[in-house]
Amino acid sequence: MKKIFFICLFISAINSFAQNHNGLSETEFKKLKKLYIEMTNSDSYRAMKAQSKLIVGKINGEKLSNIETNEDFNKWITQNISKTKFSSIEEGNSMFKLMMELTEKTLNEFKEVYEKLKRTSQKQMLELLEDERSRE
Repeated sequence: MKKIFFICLFISAINSFAQNHNGLSETEFKKLKKLYIEMTNSDSYRAMKAQSKLIVGKINGEKLSNIETNEDFNKWITQNISKTKFSSIEEGNSMFKLMMELTEKTLNEFKEVYEKLKRTSQKQMLELLEDERSRE
């Protein structure tokens, strides 16, 4: 569940990665791989991922759907606080807000990576994700 939540967040952040079925050229993809490794080793990316994992642990297996903003999460947590491990609605909102800030920071810091990710094929995206998981 933890990896699924993070991957869903990641995929939504790059807005439908498989729009281009042909993907990147071999040369472009090699460059992206290098940039992607650099990004996934960065402090901002690691902080974003760690915060995401903390939230997933507190969600306690509950499903999040259509949560894209702090307001969306506030509505969700208000309705589902008793099903989670958050000590309060405020704790949930605070943790989610931090994750959104870290996500925005990472997106801004690695704009080139995210632009290229939008153009990858599904096969290329899966290769990147599998490589990242193998380095964890």
